[in-house]
Amino acid sequence: MCFLLGEVAFNHKNLFDFLLPITHDQYWWFSQYFILYLIFPFINKIMNSSSKNEIVFLIILLLMCSTILPTFFNQNQFTSNFMTFVMLYLIGAFIRKYELPAFNNLKVIIPSFITVLILCLGSILIMDKKNLIVSSYVWPMNRTPIIVLSILAFLLFKNIKMPNNKFINAIAKTTFGVYLIHMHKYFYVIFWKYMFDNSSLFNSWLFIPGMVIQCVIVFSICALIEYKRNDFFEQYILPPIYKKIDNFKQKRLLKYKKVAT
Repeated sequence: MCFLLGEVAFNHKNLFDFLLPITHDQYWWFSQYFILYLIFPFINKIMNSSSKNEIVFLIILLLMCSTILPTFFNQNQFTSNFMTFVMLYLIGAFIRKYELPAFNNLKVIIPSFITVLILCLGSILIMDKKNLIVSSYVWPMNRTPIIVLSILAFLLFKNIKMPNNKFINAIAKTTFGVYLIHMHKYFYVIFWKYMFDNSSLFNSWLFIPGMVIQCVIVFSICALIEYKRNDFFEQYILPPIYKKIDNFKQKRLLKYKKVAT
């Protein structure tokens, strides 16, 4: 579509960008997550062989380099997106390994979450009034208030007991595909330039409700595409692959039985 609209030239570079998104840095989040997925067994070994105090010290060290120094001292040379991913993984692993009472106390988690959320929103309004740079304190993702809010949100949903819901599961199944579709630089142009150009609404009271409606529309379109893709793969692509794998396993099993006899 972007090729037809003239937004992107049809050449080998853009084609490789489209076909090899990780190596060509099309998705910063997925690229970081992919590398983290490759090394997490080694991180787990460190977690299992280290004492509780050693893990706490490592997390504090990463928090200092990755969040506190960038937030309060504007020092970014000690951090990266990947370091932030490793730090969050370690925090999640620590929460899972050490079931401390504070991790399960909703009477503490809920007020803390609300308080930090109010402080984040309030700080944005105050800094906006004083013409200060908001991004220094609450954005990007490695800023201290956002990290604290994220951890509290994780603990909040961790302790909410919900019954199995088919609708929620069906929507959740599409979320990664939604991310890949709407954040790809080619589809991004289609959604936010041709379908929804919000520059005229920026100073209007319609901006926030308009953005909410647009996000719902974009999510619905991408979720439908991903749902149909999943359905197509599960019906036509995956069954032959599974069948070949089963046949291969059966042949190997018969071969071993013949050798054994």
